[in-house]
Amino acid sequence: MYVQISLLRWKDIATEQSAQEVLARYRELADIDGVVEVTVGKNQSPWSAGYTDVILVRAEDKAAIERYRTDPRRKQLAATVDELEEHGIGVVLGPV
Repeated sequence: MYVQISLLRWKDIATEQSAQEVLARYRELADIDGVVEVTVGKNQSPWSAGYTDVILVRAEDKAAIERYRTDPRRKQLAATVDELEEHGIGVVLGPV
């Protein structure tokens, strides 16, 4: 199992609604071969440093993470996130 975690800190121009709309669309990517789950939600950590939202992807193997990352739908969503985010952190953990 591999896990990809993305932490997002939004620009001031990003409304809560615009951020949540794009994040909700990430859930549709769970149909990619080898992707087990795509979860989005609010970062509840008191040490969040302004990173308010999380995208968590669980996949069967590293190849599935790569299929997720290169999927045209994800690339389109990532381009939208890039316009709205001030900064992001990405982590890939595995195998776990």
